[in-house]
Amino acid sequence: MRRVFRRKAASGDEGFDKTDRLEKPVDPTWVLSLPEYVTVAAQAEGELTLLGLRSPVTLRQVSPGLCDALRRLAAPGESAGRLGEHVRTVDGPAALARWYYHLQDLARRRLLRLAVHAGGERLATLEPTAPSFVLPPAGALPCRSYVLSRFAWVQRRGDVLALESPLTPARIVLHDPRAAALVHALARPGTAEEVG
Repeated sequence: MRRVFRRKAASGDEGFDKTDRLEKPVDPTWVLSLPEYVTVAAQAEGELTLLGLRSPVTLRQVSPGLCDALRRLAAPGESAGRLGEHVRTVDGPAALARWYYHLQDLARRRLLRLAVHAGGERLATLEPTAPSFVLPPAGALPCRSYVLSRFAWVQRRGDVLALESPLTPARIVLHDPRAAALVHALARPGTAEEVG
């Protein structure tokens, strides 16, 4: 989790290839959504427009499954697994590459939110803050140690806390005290299992 968290070097890291962990481009349990102020409007056949922005964003040549999945991103959103399965079922497995392309494009435009839920409650939401944002791969690396960056800070944003760093193109909004406890646990290096 290079964006806000720094991975502590582990023995055997030589030659480590980051692509080894890209088995799933997006964690299927994440709830994907657009910001609450963005609405999705169908235009002509295979065309969607995102409204509520300074200038509307139009997506063209969108297949039926992709069109429906993109509409379902409107807040509160839906799980990445269900949306991906819908695209695969309606448009076929080859359409998944186009789906992930659209997700990355929305993230680059700072229009995609990735939320983690537990017990029906939203714990935290990852919000891109710069065009250089790249969707994080699914899951943490097993047996790797993670620690909070010394440049990270937490600040109040309305009635929630946000974890940010000048070294990362995203912020993590903490909606639940359990998420804040996880940030506290990352003050010391530990594996994903040890931390949380």
